[in-house]
Amino acid sequence: MGPPVSQFGQVEFDEAWALNPEPNQGLPAGGHWDDAFRSFAYNQVPGQQFILRRVAVQSKTFKNIAGRQVVTPTGGRHDILYVPGWSAMIATNVQSPSARLADNDDSPYGHAVDEKDIPTLIPPMHRLSDISWYVWTQVVPNPGLLRYIGHDFIVTRDTTSIMEYLIIARFGDDEIDLPWPGLWYDIDTDEAKALLVVPNSLATAYIMLDHAATLGRRKPRVHIFKNHRGVWCMLWDLVPV
Repeated sequence: MGPPVSQFGQVEFDEAWALNPEPNQGLPAGGHWDDAFRSFAYNQVPGQQFILRRVAVQSKTFKNIAGRQVVTPTGGRHDILYVPGWSAMIATNVQSPSARLADNDDSPYGHAVDEKDIPTLIPPMHRLSDISWYVWTQVVPNPGLLRYIGHDFIVTRDTTSIMEYLIIARFGDDEIDLPWPGLWYDIDTDEAKALLVVPNSLATAYIMLDHAATLGRRKPRVHIFKNHRGVWCMLWDLVPV
């Protein structure tokens, strides 16, 4: 599946984005993801127990609607481990291109770009979910088998504040260790609904919405837990219905 058609016309992924593949990378240190996936004992793609890590760096030029050559003006990070053997992707250090342009501190222009202007400055695949799904379609034979979307080392305050609230509500203390499996909630609970709209989960929500026809009916469950350094992690289990 290629990039969507926008005001730029059909922009081929490899023409607009520079992808640097780094195959056979290990899972993040600490063993928490190994524990998670082994506990599920889940493997939908036999013989593909390898890990592929790709870092997308926008560095190429493309023609905008006026035909001018424009250097993609953002270094939006896309550092995700794709684990076909476990039907999973794990975000380790990510920021969508549009989010970076809209950030006062990170924007290469020195100020936040107005949201309505962002589509004129970057290729049509401007959301993290757009890029993640495209790469996923390139590394698995059947993209509809995607089951897990993880987030490692979460420090975004809008996300961690919700997690801290939940752990305090359960244990009365947010400083306790919370290794895998941590706390988990089905999507029909208020807790899971709140976690689905935090910044770190938006890519998961967009993937489920934009690719519902490919994924089929799912009833997500979310786990929140801490890694060996006491930093928050999250795993969405897209349970087939």
